[in-house]
Amino acid sequence: MSTKVGSAGGEIRRLKACISDLLGISAIPSISRGREPGYIIGALLDVVYGTLCLDFAYAEFKIASEAVPVALARFSQRGMSTSLAPEIRASVDTWLKDRAQVSPFVVRHRSTDGDYSLALVRLGIFAQVGWLLVSSRREDFPTQTERLLIGVAANQAATCVQQAQLLTQQTNVAKELEWKVEQRTKELQMANAELEGALKQVNALRSELERENLVLREKVAKVQGGLAPWQLMRAEKLMSENLSGQVPLSRLAEQCGLSVRHFTRAFRKSTGVPPHQWLLNRRIERAKELLPNSELALSAVALECGFGHQSHFTRTFSAAVCMSPGLWRRLHSVSAAPPADGLTTTFDSFRAQAATGS
Repeated sequence: MSTKVGSAGGEIRRLKACISDLLGISAIPSISRGREPGYIIGALLDVVYGTLCLDFAYAEFKIASEAVPVALARFSQRGMSTSLAPEIRASVDTWLKDRAQVSPFVVRHRSTDGDYSLALVRLGIFAQVGWLLVSSRREDFPTQTERLLIGVAANQAATCVQQAQLLTQQTNVAKELEWKVEQRTKELQMANAELEGALKQVNALRSELERENLVLREKVAKVQGGLAPWQLMRAEKLMSENLSGQVPLSRLAEQCGLSVRHFTRAFRKSTGVPPHQWLLNRRIERAKELLPNSELALSAVALECGFGHQSHFTRTFSAAVCMSPGLWRRLHSVSAAPPADGLTTTFDSFRAQAATGS
């Protein structure tokens, strides 16, 4: 009975130790999270070495920036070599090449300082991260529980390394993308600056060309004895805005920066008629625009166009158009509407009436 109790107590202690070991191994991700692969593998060696009371623990792993695998080791005795014996290295290489091997590789190794039991596991399904080799002098090493602990620890470390490598790749891609965006932004800013500079040059050249064109036209006008374009435009606008009144020649000449005599001569050179005749012609044209409106009396049209009274308007209009204002109104009213039945009024009859003064 006492034997059974003792056996049960030993099993309980073994289970407690196993749970404690699993808890220690499960701490690998938390203590190595966000770290470099070298730190993660170092944490793996520390946890396995301390949990299983090993004589040594050795790991080789790959870093993307390094061409040669990196090796880390933990030893129970100082002064031990960090390199593996050639026969051990040959056994490791042979086992790693056989991808069908899944369970840990275990071998008994004889050396000058005693015999060792070696256990080898891959870090990653196909050792894409690296591999882990642990050793103990115990003949029963590794037990089933120790195999389980070694496998769990190796899987957790491999997962952490792969996550760290993926995070590093993502960080590098993000940095590269950020750098490219920054470079592209600088290029666009430089292009925009060059474009703005080019636009300013174009606007400056356009303004300069307009000034040169204006100066050239003024020189041509002066050579021909006429007004400059801006002078002619200002004078015509001023007279057109004051058809119903009188615009003194002195004011027109002043607006153009010329003397009255010079302005009168230059205006006639530019338009072919003196200022008073140009104004009279513009008043006649304005009267032609107003006459078709039958609601306006002839006297109102005369005043609107700057004539003092209707008789003056009638004389001036008849002399310029060869028909009276009333006849002009009837002519354009008839041309705008179809003639009544039997009425055969023609333009010649209106001209005949105009010749008789009716």
